Amino acid sequence: MSSAMRYQYTGRYLVILPLVGFMLLSAGLATAGVYRWVDESGRVHFGDRPPVREAEEVEVHEQNPASGEVADDAAVEMKRKEKQRRMLDMYQEEREAKKQAKSKEKAMKKQRATRCTYARNRLKTYQRAALYEPTADGGRRYLSDGERDREIAEAKSAVKHWCD
Repeated sequence: MSSAMRYQYTGRYLVILPLVGFMLLSAGLATAGVYRWVDESGRVHFGDRPPVREAEEVEVHEQNPASGEVADDAAVEMKRKEKQRRMLDMYQEEREAKKQAKSKEKAMKKQRATRCTYARNRLKTYQRAALYEPTADGGRRYLSDGERDREIAEAKSAVKHWCD
């Protein structure tokens, strides 16, 4: 083997050895148990590493927080799925409410735009033309300057209300 070939193999080992070491360490940590021991004063302790003196390894089970009973895996999974379903239903209801509110807001904007256009057109007409009221006999009674000014003020108020 040439020196270049030896260097390539050495480089591979330099990369692989730390990786293998890390995998071995992490495998040991993943299988670590829970230990229980009693100290000199009679207090019970739990930990993931045994103390210097003797400790017993204990098996940990999931508990139902409401009753304190040990729950089996199927019941825990069923409760988790039920909780997930309730949350999804709640989110769906919230999305529907937002969608309805958005639709209602859109309809209100459209209505306001229509009324704004109508109010502006009415104001333009009042400002340009002579205003009159129809009479019972089919004729016209033209408004006085004071009455006309009052009608224009009302039209301006409508524009301000619907367009602002």
